[in-house]
Amino acid sequence: MFPQFIRAVGSLKPQAFLVENVKGLLRKSFAEYFQYIIWQLTYPEIPIRPSEHWSEHASRLQQYDRKGWRDGLFYNVTFRLLNAADYGVPQRRDRVFIIGIRSDLKQEWSFPQPTHSQEALLYSQWVTREYWEQFSLSPPEIPPKVSQQRKLQSRLFPPDRVAACAAASPAMVDSPRRY
Repeated sequence: MFPQFIRAVGSLKPQAFLVENVKGLLRKSFAEYFQYIIWQLTYPEIPIRPSEHWSEHASRLQQYDRKGWRDGLFYNVTFRLLNAADYGVPQRRDRVFIIGIRSDLKQEWSFPQPTHSQEALLYSQWVTREYWEQFSLSPPEIPPKVSQQRKLQSRLFPPDRVAACAAASPAMVDSPRRY
């Protein structure tokens, strides 16, 4: 997939591109090849030579990168491992996202901050109880497992905030102890 995608980027010269793939790309055993992919996407006009091994091409690209040569087409490339659940998708799905923006556009990319988390969900369910109101549900008296409640309490509530939370939701906090 990557060789053809890199060829297409070099040929079409898009203003930007997005690649999404499995988190296995970031395995330690794949690190050198992943860096090679990033260099190829950064410098798509420096193709691999017909008899050149990928590691030799990677060395050429690395030298080009280290010397700061910026002739011709190149992209500002960044990547990040993201979990779809952190952005409101109702499933845990870790994926690598690679973004490239053509350098002549003088634009930088920054990944958005996560909008969702398990801690925020539990906080809205058991501290503010907004979750139940938002979905017009009757809240249960306590979380299903008391042990989970204790672990959640110690993670979400530093001792100095326990008193304030107790006033807001007395059922959640019975003392400032850590469990």
